[in-house]
Amino acid sequence: MFEVIFIVVGLTGISGAGKTTACNIFKTRGFHIVDDDKIAFETVKPGTPCFKEIINYFGEEVISDSGELNRSAIAEKVFDNPQIKIEYEQIVFPYINYKVISIILNNSEKFILLDAPTLFESGENYLCDYIISVITNKENAVSRILKRDGISAAEAEKRLSSQKSRAFYCKNCDFLIDNDRDIETYKKSISDIIDKIMESI
Repeated sequence: MFEVIFIVVGLTGISGAGKTTACNIFKTRGFHIVDDDKIAFETVKPGTPCFKEIINYFGEEVISDSGELNRSAIAEKVFDNPQIKIEYEQIVFPYINYKVISIILNNSEKFILLDAPTLFESGENYLCDYIISVITNKENAVSRILKRDGISAAEAEKRLSSQKSRAFYCKNCDFLIDNDRDIETYKKSISDIIDKIMESI
């Protein structure tokens, strides 16, 4: 009989659904958090192989005055063109995945949470023992994105339209949280799921 060394949980879902709140609760319960957004930020820093590949693809027009990537310029290109989005992801995801796998294999904690908005797009779902999808209605999502990122409603809706559908997240997960209710109900749903995962070992 094999001994379970660690459990990997993937947290994903619609932008603006409340994944940060969920992530914080997992952290307080002892999960080691692997932040994909943070890893992505480090991956595309000037001078990295990934940065060079992106510049080779887009050209120097996506370099800001400070010498870093102009994320707004890239986002505009990516969200306006599905094919460009795919090709951009084919550049960055292998670098991100390599780092994520390295963190998992060198981790000493028993429970790991991948905070990964692009869990399915990157293929990181195959690293997970459990997948949690957080969803909410469009109105809530747009409102939260506006408060968090300071972009226009049109830009927020464009971002949402480029992501997986609500139905996709509902179908492709082990646990689904619909964050359309009050915050205490949402937090309890998360805690209940954590209890089930910890008891599964």
